[in-house]
Amino acid sequence: KPNSDTDIAYEQGADFMFRCVEALLEKPDNFPYRFPPKDDPDMIEDAVEKLEKLLLKNLGPDYKLLIHVDEHFKMCYRSEESPAAESGAAFSRGAMSVLASTPGVAVVATYTHRPELPASESSAVCRDPIMLPPIDPDMLMAASPELHFEDPPSPDEEFYLRCLWATLRLRLSFYVQLSGLGLLHARNCKILATDPEFEEFLAQFQSSSMVNTTKKGKGKLVTRLKKCNSLCAGMVERVLRKMPITQVKNVSRMLVGVADEDASDTKFFTPETRQIDSITVLEDGRLSLSLKKLLRSDDPDVGLYREGANLLYRRLALDWDLLQGTPLEAAYAWALACQAAVMKKLQFFDGASKLFLIKGTDFQAGTLFKANNEDNFDLTSLQPDVIYYVNEIPGNKNTPGTPTQPIADIFFRTTDGHVVLIDVSGSNGTDVKKGNRGDRVATKEEKLVKTTLKMQTKMEGNEMAGHKGLKVHGVVLAPFDERPSTEQQSSKGNRVMVVRGDDALRLLGGLRQLSRWVQ
Repeated sequence: KPNSDTDIAYEQGADFMFRCVEALLEKPDNFPYRFPPKDDPDMIEDAVEKLEKLLLKNLGPDYKLLIHVDEHFKMCYRSEESPAAESGAAFSRGAMSVLASTPGVAVVATYTHRPELPASESSAVCRDPIMLPPIDPDMLMAASPELHFEDPPSPDEEFYLRCLWATLRLRLSFYVQLSGLGLLHARNCKILATDPEFEEFLAQFQSSSMVNTTKKGKGKLVTRLKKCNSLCAGMVERVLRKMPITQVKNVSRMLVGVADEDASDTKFFTPETRQIDSITVLEDGRLSLSLKKLLRSDDPDVGLYREGANLLYRRLALDWDLLQGTPLEAAYAWALACQAAVMKKLQFFDGASKLFLIKGTDFQAGTLFKANNEDNFDLTSLQPDVIYYVNEIPGNKNTPGTPTQPIADIFFRTTDGHVVLIDVSGSNGTDVKKGNRGDRVATKEEKLVKTTLKMQTKMEGNEMAGHKGLKVHGVVLAPFDERPSTEQQSSKGNRVMVVRGDDALRLLGGLRQLSRWVQ
């Protein structure tokens, strides 16, 4: 066991590693090696100097040494209890540090044991999470002739077509990530693919995406986009349906995102629940789980988790008509619901003046306005601490649809009398709408400012006495708009925030994986 004093344990680890290298270079046949920790080890600087001299002596002046250390967590005794955990980590840190600090030496550390979340007592010398590059839908389509989509929507096309295009890129990338990336690599390497289902998908995609002017309507862009969307949605549904839903403790916290070395996150985990598979690293350095794992998990302690997962599942795999809501809207609804359930609060960006206290007790479809009329609303029917999402289902001649909403994709009411209307925008701030250039994010902001002020004014009148004391606020979530987040307050005291760029992406937590494919 290392010394309980972490400074001494650190130096013991450095001395231990020096003696290991010395034995391997100068006494390689003297098995087994036994190096009990010294009670009075050299300082780390002295150990580095000794190791450098040893390498110069045995390898010459121009040496380049690669050292592979496997399972360095097991170098010495550790336990979950202090001080053994801290001193054990210090010992490993000293051992790895002396290698990494020696000129001409590169160190590779590997594990078969899953890393704990967050690090209970990491050696902190080889724990740098790196994001795995996501599938690039443009490169995917360019590299695979069957996935090439002829004449996709240009930036000047109408907004609905560009939404269909973004959703197609998302569904295609997700399906290929789920089941087809290895097969595509094999095909590109001239290795015979052996999955008939995937080969059939490629043929159908190629047929559906091609411009065909010989038959009426076949060459229309909207028709081709809808056919390809329907095909990809069906394939995603087919793959996910085969995967069982498993109970994963703390999966809601993982969806929100975990800071690997933030001590405040350790309270969400116990030694029995820190080991979770399918870990992924987000762009902001936080850890989450793969999109597949998030969708096919359930949190035994957070009842709304599956409701949110089912909503996004429907948007990805079942509902391909975007009038019912985009995958980005569903992702935000689910992510905000989990954040409320786990953190018991929502703050839309650092520096925002208002922090909303909400417990996230439930997740429901709901409507704010009747008959698509901004003047016809009843906020008293909203249950506090519930996250609502709008589910607009278009009707047809046989089945009536649900009422459409003039504004807000997500909304909630807090116990202390605040109602928040949230609109999601996939725009980057400069868009085309019906042939005229405009800023769709600014348009949403302007509409929320007018609507919330109008509602607030009406609620303060005598005809809506039940609404006295309520404050209505608005939020625009614009993850692809790189301008700074902003906030404004009306004369009535209600606020409208526009949350942009990284601020908005952070609110997605682990679901920001979707944003890589829809931007």
